[in-house]
Amino acid sequence: MDTLRIHVSDIPIEPDGGYSIAFPGNGRYTEWQEGFASLAVHTVIPGTDWQTRALSNIIESGLEFPHGFEGAITLITSGNDIFVSGRIQLLVIRECSRCLESFETMMDIPFSYVITWVHVQEKEHELSIDELEQSFLRGDEVDIAQIIEEQVALALPMRPLCSEACRGLCPRCGCDLNKNQCDCDQDVVDVRFEKLKDFQVR
Repeated sequence: MDTLRIHVSDIPIEPDGGYSIAFPGNGRYTEWQEGFASLAVHTVIPGTDWQTRALSNIIESGLEFPHGFEGAITLITSGNDIFVSGRIQLLVIRECSRCLESFETMMDIPFSYVITWVHVQEKEHELSIDELEQSFLRGDEVDIAQIIEEQVALALPMRPLCSEACRGLCPRCGCDLNKNQCDCDQDVVDVRFEKLKDFQVR
């Protein structure tokens, strides 16, 4: 059995328990086991090789996950709903959007949501507004790697900053203002609005 894909029929129905998946990684981070209970069915996915593949779709220039990740996920079914909850911890190396320097940040990502299992025999229909806000599963397997990939991607900030106080680069000479102070005039006016600087309101 592919341990990264859990068949819906293998997830115990509430209240008999659930399915818990632990991925200890290389154990570099905090004790993720704290507060995590092994449910009726428990699986441990060791190693970090599969983690690189799981995150490969979101790795881009200036973004690294040097030590993989660790954490746990629980799955509990009730009717056609699969309740997903978990926690992921990982070290991220990113490029600051202001000064372009690389920096490390530790991410702790808790999550909880519901997946609605859509049976194959059900006819397709136009989704309602409420359904657009739900997650759906077509097929018989829950992809653990996909869950992890989605949660990490959602948690990554669009404009990463090495510090809220980061001064960025001088727009004229490119000097890193966190390290040095240049002699450039910092009162830069966008040429598109230069004619407006002398505009007076009557």
